[in-house]
Amino acid sequence: MMSEIVLKERVLGFCQVSGQDLLLSKQHHDTKTKKSWYSTWIKTSKWNWEEEPTDREIMINEIVIETDEDIETNKKLTKLFQQKLREQNISYYTYFTSSKSFHIHFFVINIQKYLKQYTCKSVKEEIVKTITGTNYRFVDAQNFYPKKLIRLEGSIHPKTNRQVMLFDKFMGTNYEIKEELVKKFKTIYVPKENNIDLPCENQNGIYCYLLEEALSIKFPEGSRNNILLPNAVGVLNEKELEKLCEVQGMTKAMVNGWKKKNTRFRCITMRRYAREIGKDFLCKRCIKDGNFKEE
Repeated sequence: MMSEIVLKERVLGFCQVSGQDLLLSKQHHDTKTKKSWYSTWIKTSKWNWEEEPTDREIMINEIVIETDEDIETNKKLTKLFQQKLREQNISYYTYFTSSKSFHIHFFVINIQKYLKQYTCKSVKEEIVKTITGTNYRFVDAQNFYPKKLIRLEGSIHPKTNRQVMLFDKFMGTNYEIKEELVKKFKTIYVPKENNIDLPCENQNGIYCYLLEEALSIKFPEGSRNNILLPNAVGVLNEKELEKLCEVQGMTKAMVNGWKKKNTRFRCITMRRYAREIGKDFLCKRCIKDGNFKEE
């Protein structure tokens, strides 16, 4: 099919520009049950082009601005953000997903050198704040994490069965990071001793993005001690539990109390907890990445 050839050339071009073997995936949709799911993420070099991908990895030097409101609000915000980029003479291209979202893509000069010391999310987040201003609250920050997938330009949306089409573009220059902005970036967490293993490939094959975030960001109180902690005890090693206590303000006695109850990690309770504290995007990301294991 001609569309397959165009998509392949486009993705290979992205790989060449970014120097990455970009991850690809295909979203499937059952029109009867209305359920959607993604195929396993596969590198471009290993993708079977007899099947069209629908999603691609966001390039490391690329930023995608997206809002998740109704279609008219999304369009209004998109035009506003595009105007801000034009005012700064920043090149961009915007695609409409054919559902309700608009994706503004633009590139950043020398972003890689900052990612050695600062988190990818904070770098991209602060850049977007300079463009969107007070309307940043509408922006989907999930797109600023590393290895995040986005709808592939020119692909067919599985729900609407329509092509993802170019909405607008502007030719200027790429975004250049100013030194005053660097002061706002968050430094990558590096343990004082040997690196702590992330949760937790060496224990029952369980990996949890929510637990990973809990090792660096304090969560709201409430169900934290009754849900987060027992699940953590069921999967984290001693160094990780020490770090969790330090970040979350928990005590070793609390950890030992749950250890006596022989708790185990339960993904379903963590997903409920994630929704409660507004971090369900991490669980959705886990499912999309293929790490999720049904109980």
